[in-house]
Amino acid sequence: EAGNFPAAVKAVGEWFPPRERALANGIFNSGANVGAILAPALVPWMVSAWGWRAAFVALGATGFAWLAIWGWLYRTPPDDAPGAGQETSEPLRPIPWRRLLAHRQTWACIIPFALSAPVWWFYLYWLPKFLSSRHGLELAALGPPLIVVYTMTCAGSVAGGWLSSALLRRGHSTNVSRKLAMLACACSVLPVCLAPIVPGLWTATCLIGIAAAAHQGWAANLFAVVA
Repeated sequence: EAGNFPAAVKAVGEWFPPRERALANGIFNSGANVGAILAPALVPWMVSAWGWRAAFVALGATGFAWLAIWGWLYRTPPDDAPGAGQETSEPLRPIPWRRLLAHRQTWACIIPFALSAPVWWFYLYWLPKFLSSRHGLELAALGPPLIVVYTMTCAGSVAGGWLSSALLRRGHSTNVSRKLAMLACACSVLPVCLAPIVPGLWTATCLIGIAAAAHQGWAANLFAVVA
């Protein structure tokens, strides 16, 4: 994953103009959640049949196989590709890290990632434990709630990117469009504070799913800001 996301953001920056990047990022970002949808259905079965080591080996091997396919299929767009590139006549030049770190825009990307990424990973690790301790679900029963949550995150990722692109089409600046979309996503996370106190499993699942979806919409726009 550490290699996948920078490469994906770079690919979007190469192939899509700025007005389309948030939606493109939302689509690839939602793809990362497809694995999280499939995992609750596959991993418990694999663990019970072959042990937890088999789950690690099988899923890890799938990642390497996809890496090989990506390396074989991907190409840099030609200079005259319609809609590709930076929409500017200025040539691209490499920028040293020391110059990047001197810009406040760089820190405007680093700090939100540093604050939000650990929260996302908290959700990934805490959610099965929460469902087990709060609602009494065993390993085999975790699948349906987790599938619902990560299906919602796929939708949230695409919707967050779509919102930014829709605002751009309505004439708003890139700056305003990205920030309004991220603000909407940030506000949508707030109801999750009720998840530990609501009585029903599916009510809690939906609240957590909304928060996770909003995070992914936020991330899609932050990836676009980087590009």
